[in-house]
Amino acid sequence: GRARRRGWLRRREEARGLPPPPLVNKMSAWLGGAGWLAALLANGFSQRPLLTAGRGRGKGEGLG
Repeated sequence: GRARRRGWLRRREEARGLPPPPLVNKMSAWLGGAGWLAALLANGFSQRPLLTAGRGRGKGEGLG
């Protein structure tokens, strides 16, 4: 009951004296890099392969 509340309030007041956490740490940098790499891979997979680009729809049509 009340004993738990007092402990919680004491912890909250102690936390107010601490400096704020950093905005960029190792985990946020790692996640940002992973997201950037995932975006690069997704963009790469959505492109048409180089060998079939510009060939047209059928076998007899297009450049080659």
